[in-house]
Amino acid sequence: MQAHEVKEVNKHSRKLKQIVCAQTEADLRTILDHLYRKIHSNSILFEQNRRRSKNALYFGKQAISSLFYFTRCKGRLCACHVPSEAECESKIYDWLRIILHFVDHRYGMHVDQQDVLQAARLLLSNADCPPYSVDLVISSPSLPGYISETKKKRHDIGMALLLTSDTEFLKDAYNLLGPQKHKAFNDYGLTALSQAVITKNDEAVSFLIENNADVNAAIPPDNNSQSSALSNEFSGWSPLAWAVAFQDIFATNKLLEAGADVDEIYMIQETPLKIATMIGDSETFAKLISSGSNAFNTSKCYDSLQCTIRNLGSPSALAVAAAFGRREFVSIMLSQSRLSDSSKNDLSLTDFLNEYNTDIRSNEIYASGENNVKSSSFKKLPKIIQKASQEAVYYAVETARSDIVMQFKQLGVPWNIYTWTKCLQVGYDNHDRTTMMNVLKDFSSRLIDELTADIVDDTVAILFDVIRYETRQSDGKPVVIAKIISKLNEKFSRDNSDSISQSNRSISVIESGTSSTSISAKPIIDPKYADNSELSDIRFKIEDKIIFAHRIVLVNASESFKRILDGPSGVIELDNISYDVFKVLINYMYGNRNICRQKMSENGLFFLLDIMEASLTFGLDHLTQECHDLINSEMSSESCSRIYSFAQRCGIQTLIEDAENYILQNFVTLMNNEQILLMLQRSGQPGWCDLCAALANRLVESFETFISRNKQI
Repeated sequence: MQAHEVKEVNKHSRKLKQIVCAQTEADLRTILDHLYRKIHSNSILFEQNRRRSKNALYFGKQAISSLFYFTRCKGRLCACHVPSEAECESKIYDWLRIILHFVDHRYGMHVDQQDVLQAARLLLSNADCPPYSVDLVISSPSLPGYISETKKKRHDIGMALLLTSDTEFLKDAYNLLGPQKHKAFNDYGLTALSQAVITKNDEAVSFLIENNADVNAAIPPDNNSQSSALSNEFSGWSPLAWAVAFQDIFATNKLLEAGADVDEIYMIQETPLKIATMIGDSETFAKLISSGSNAFNTSKCYDSLQCTIRNLGSPSALAVAAAFGRREFVSIMLSQSRLSDSSKNDLSLTDFLNEYNTDIRSNEIYASGENNVKSSSFKKLPKIIQKASQEAVYYAVETARSDIVMQFKQLGVPWNIYTWTKCLQVGYDNHDRTTMMNVLKDFSSRLIDELTADIVDDTVAILFDVIRYETRQSDGKPVVIAKIISKLNEKFSRDNSDSISQSNRSISVIESGTSSTSISAKPIIDPKYADNSELSDIRFKIEDKIIFAHRIVLVNASESFKRILDGPSGVIELDNISYDVFKVLINYMYGNRNICRQKMSENGLFFLLDIMEASLTFGLDHLTQECHDLINSEMSSESCSRIYSFAQRCGIQTLIEDAENYILQNFVTLMNNEQILLMLQRSGQPGWCDLCAALANRLVESFETFISRNKQI
């Protein structure tokens, strides 16, 4: 072919791929035929589905009509007349390419309407339809002239005949499968026996077993050019697995009698026992257990460094039973006396339970000691049982099966911080106080050490949710949770106070709309002029009493006074402050500091809080700092709630932090403080500050500081 001819062919090919519409169904078929031949050069597509013809692609009547509906030319409104819109429009080439993927996905031989609709679901924003269900049993006849290999044709005919219920064809059909007929696979990786089980053809099942069909031939784990991608979901499924899945008692019994494997390494997905556990078939479950099926073996990889993006495998049957809430199944599995691969030194579960009961009867010990006995005995069990039990606890917690979690806890299965937190959350969500108390009693310092940045928010949040819930109960036990919170705070807040110098702290006010300037340490006028009419040029009337002052002193004291005094001279009435409080402010601005301190000390906490609020209002920073220090010295079990409420109302962030830290440090003791209990109970309600959320945030911040400090060491 000449160069100019190749150029013309490539140009025609590019033009063909840009077509977005068709005038008629006949035109559409012609375009599809040309495009299909172009795609034919991509051999990978055809190796994936050998049932589809390489020469021509057959579109059913409904399929071509549906595709024409989506791609028909709309005249002047069509994208083919507007080049800019044509670039954004789906090309017929794209339609064909996606349709072929759906055909290959179901291992079909021709295009049907569902393939077109599924392609429309992907290509069009306003088209939707349910996913296309696929039958694993291939029963559609071959197209005339499609199969060129006689051997393959005989194989397909044999598989099709075995689907019939006519017993007189079984022998001939079986012989058509070829020399490897006892384990011949169809295009989905199913043997004739598995196919007979799925279709519930009891006569075929009996015939195949009697004629030495391989009862353990499972779906191959690796997807290759000869099998469908759907088989990946059922890798390792044997005829027995299918029989259990379809609850076919006849086929299950036949296969077990024929010696079918109940638990082997090739079963990389679900074993028959796991399937029976999922569907809750107790009769089949009991048969499989008695046949030696291993309830503790898991095929799932939990190591993130070793597993792939698509992590195949399944958890142990024990974990499956826990996830589905099959308590009776869990009990049966735990009653198994031994495992075939356990060592002589391993302790069976029966012996473990007997030993545990003996220890409890012979020793009167505390709950912590009891837990130690359980944990010690649990560690004597085979490693496979320990791993399966911990896996079962995880799945039980994830599926909110707190009763099963408690069942495992009686055996001594240890918590980790995730399962402990999650189980407490489940108990809280279900308002199950018994479960919550049992979980809380199992808390230990080991769980504190397991806390990470990924789980600390959830752990702390649920603890404060539970303590709020307990304070609302008439017989609540908030002290139990308070002890745990105190342990956490003690661990995380240790030496945190040393990291910030108290002398460098300054008062910060949330959302303060005023700016202020600090008064000079040295007064600009003799202190004797405080509330003195001599040379006074401004007067304040408070509670029908007059206080004399001087503009120059007040203006230099703060910006707030400067704004107040911008008005005309005369008497200024103040209604939002008491006479004694304002008198302290005046004395402080005039330099009578000792008098102010004495006054604040003599009149108690309430007066001190009023002074601090007034100093904030009038922007007296130095006085505010002195009040802050005095209030901190007054912090106690009786006063902390009032100080905290005051700090929240005034938005004094530093005082809020000090009060929250004090509450956390004395949390257990404060459970006897009715005001603190009331604040916890009403936390988050309208008109009340959310003390629980604030303390939770403070505790998490302490954890973050603790982690950051440890990293620096």
